[in-house]
Amino acid sequence: MTLRYTKADRLLSRRDFLQFSRCSSRYASKFFIIEYCLKKNDRLGITATTHFGNAILRNKYKRWIREIFRLNRPFGDIDIHVILRAAAKKATFNDLKEEFLKFKQAIALLCCQQL
Repeated sequence: MTLRYTKADRLLSRRDFLQFSRCSSRYASKFFIIEYCLKKNDRLGITATTHFGNAILRNKYKRWIREIFRLNRPFGDIDIHVILRAAAKKATFNDLKEEFLKFKQAIALLCCQQL
């Protein structure tokens, strides 16, 4: 397993996001909403709208989410789309990481139940 985060690991185009939205399920937490789709390619998409804050703040939180995803990747075949909520502006990196790990545990339980 590599810790690199390449273009192949990202949901980039509008077409990718539209195809993704057809098969996705949702997980809501305090700081973000995560849409996920099992049996895909282990990719990440991030949305932080202008309502979240200025470009500097949006890019900071997107970098944090990418880093959390890169370090805690062992999902298997799952695409995820993270939508940042306004409450995330008050969160630290560790707060976001804890919420992401809770999502990871919930997905692991879900995958085990489907077997």
